[in-house]
Order: sequence, then structure tokens, then C-alpha cells
Amino acid sequence: MSLATVEPPEAQTDWERRNGKCIRRQLWRTGPMEGFENTAGKWTHLRQTWLVRQETEINGKITTEDRYFITAIEWHYLDPDQILLLVRNHWGVEVTFNSLDLQWREDSAPWCTHGEAIPALGILRLMAYNLVQIFRCCRLRGRKRDGTKSSPVTWRITFKIIEHALQLNVEYCTPG
Repeated sequence: MSLATVEPPEAQTDWERRNGKCIRRQLWRTGPMEGFENTAGKWTHLRQTWLVRQETEINGKITTEDRYFITAIEWHYLDPDQILLLVRNHWGVEVTFNSLDLQWREDSAPWCTHGEAIPALGILRLMAYNLVQIFRCCRLRGRKRDGTKSSPVTWRITFKIIEHALQLNVEYCTPG
């Protein structure tokens, strides 16, 4: 039987608006799985298990998604609100990895496979990604009528702007 069916949540976020949806998260956690043992052995590092229920409201319809987390974090290291923030921020990292994968094609093939060039190229690529992301989200954004910044331009437009700038630079630097 799920803890969520017999106990109220330990913590709950307020409804937040995001991409046209309203989202709320609830937390239940338990410690009885500490030291859980299965065919792989004893999980001596396991301290607590979390259930984070995300409710999403779109056009009056609420859908529910349960996510389970296991952790070696000591019970009183994070309070329940910090756990919900941690889970929310964890998924926020996926935006970066999604961009690296889909827009920068990080996973399509290794750019390098030999020696010290692997970490060096990795660092250079992350630096390039961060610089382009700053350019995209800060410099290429206009302002709305109310003074707030508009959404960042798409990656496609960003790459076209960079490509155009590089072509102009080549034409400018080419003796002619």
C-alpha cells in the first residue's frame, strides 16, 4: 500500500504556472527501506525513499504523475520544502542537456576519442555552450511593451545569426 494513500503529504508546493500549465508537487518520504537487500546485495548507502507526486492542471483537467527517488542523504539534512525544491531544480538541468543533445548534437557521435583531447574538447564545448546561451538569452532578447524581456530566440535563429557573423568575418578577412 502506498504511503500517499494513508498519510497526508509532508510538504506541498503552491500551484505554479509554467508553459500554460499549473503544477503542484507533494512529498512523502520513508526510511524503512534503509539497508534494503536484494539479489544485487545490501544497499548499505540507502537512507530514505521519496515519493514526489506532481499534479498538472491543463484546461481544468488534472493529471497526476508519481516519481520515486532513493537517496543516501541523512534524514534531517534537508527539510521537506528543500527536497521539493531539489527535485524541481533537478529536472531544470534537463533543459541544458536537452539543448546539448538536440541542438548541439552532443550524442550523435563522439567528437574526439583520443587521450587528453577528450576532456579538453569537453571543456571547450561547455564554454562555447555557456557563451552562446548567454548571447541567446541576454543579448538577443527584446523587450515587451511592459518593459519585461521577451522569450529567448530559438536555437535555430541563434545559430543562423552566428553563422552569418562568421561568414561576414570570413569575407572581411579574405584578401580580395
